[in-house]
Amino acid sequence: MLIQARSPVVVVRARPVEGTRLPRERAEALAQGHRAVVSLATVAIRVTGEVAAVRNRAVARVASHIVVAHASPGGALEGRSAPWQAVGRRVA
Repeated sequence: MLIQARSPVVVVRARPVEGTRLPRERAEALAQGHRAVVSLATVAIRVTGEVAAVRNRAVARVASHIVVAHASPGGALEGRSAPWQAVGRRVA
């Protein structure tokens, strides 16, 4: 939906960006400047809950808006978003 609306989006991958193959629609959004793909990872590692939590905290520190594509009701991500909202981040 964000791609279709041409909203600026920064995608933060769990794995390194180098060698990433994007579907055509996502690659076009990147080429048009509507999307950026970044990663905190320099090597491919197994993505654990703790690795994901560290990445999410780092991204939340610099983000003005946070869009969570999927979170289970009462799940860990839902609980982790409360501090983001407490410091003024918009979480949708």
